[in-house]
Amino acid sequence: MEIVPQAEAAASIEAVSRAEIDVQIRTARAYPRRELSLLKQRILSHATIDEETSASCFYKIPRGGDMIEGPSVRLAEIVAANYGNLRVATRTLETVTTGDSPHVVVQVAIHDLENNLAVQVEKRRRITGKKSKGGRPDEDDINLATNACASVAFRDAVFRVVPNVLVHPVLEACKRFAVGKATSLSGKRIAILKRLAQLGAPQARVLASLGVKKVEDITLEHCEDLIGRGTALKDGGMVENVFPVEENAPQAAPAAPQAQTPPGPPQNAPNEAPTPATVPTVEQGHGNLLELKAAGGPIVVQDELANIVTGGGYTFDDFIKWARESGNLTTAQLDCVTGFADVPDDVCRRLNRSRVGLLEGLRRITAS
Repeated sequence: MEIVPQAEAAASIEAVSRAEIDVQIRTARAYPRRELSLLKQRILSHATIDEETSASCFYKIPRGGDMIEGPSVRLAEIVAANYGNLRVATRTLETVTTGDSPHVVVQVAIHDLENNLAVQVEKRRRITGKKSKGGRPDEDDINLATNACASVAFRDAVFRVVPNVLVHPVLEACKRFAVGKATSLSGKRIAILKRLAQLGAPQARVLASLGVKKVEDITLEHCEDLIGRGTALKDGGMVENVFPVEENAPQAAPAAPQAQTPPGPPQNAPNEAPTPATVPTVEQGHGNLLELKAAGGPIVVQDELANIVTGGGYTFDDFIKWARESGNLTTAQLDCVTGFADVPDDVCRRLNRSRVGLLEGLRRITAS
């Protein structure tokens, strides 16, 4: 058995690696990427394929009194896949699990083979141990921190290679598509708060972080903010960092004290209907309708439909699945509907009148 000297082996590996890169560069230049305008259109079509994808393409997180925002890991993946002719390598440089600051350091290198531009990005991320285990990080904690760190490093490397002139218009389009129209604001609020609760951010903390007292105070601008923060949570951010709460933040408005009614028969007039025992709240999906009625404004049929669906505990995706299988929306209509605001008026009126059947259909479709 012949023993190859270490220096010779290293030189041989380097020569093989160099040959692989040379072949990839020649292939990239033989099959160049498309024109910038066509690339942008292709990336845009993938990033806005549905509302959920658009919502995952940007993040927002508060830092030092300011709001940091930008394209997310998901958008970096879409951009890299469509930009093409990129060589990506990831490696873990350091893993520290002891001491006061357990952390992991990951390096991502991206080489644009067509333009011969190479970028390396190193990121450091804290390893957070589970409270149930006394805060000591285990193998699962290390893997989670490493994967999250690698994703962030990959994102930053991609956006240093791909021109911002290609990324920025796609990012802005994703924000508009994810937030939707004002007519679906009521349903949008409920859906966003429900998603944040599933990610570990309770409604009370979300409201306090925004500086509002009631769900009805959440605006379209807040919705964009919350969608971006939700992406930051999903990408591994901590709830206390994504939704910081100051000591003097406004608290939820206390319920108004109810007048004590002496025992005895109701004092309603003969032709007066009894007072309802409870009034639907915004959590039940009727807050915006009550607000519109109180203000004397028009009630949009799309808003009413959104309240019925989300008030029953269902999502827009559940509604679309039911509408497709039940035939309540045609194929042509389904291709145009991206939110409750896009549902035709006549369909909304018909479904609003038969809300019991609608909710029963949604219950069956989600149970199957």
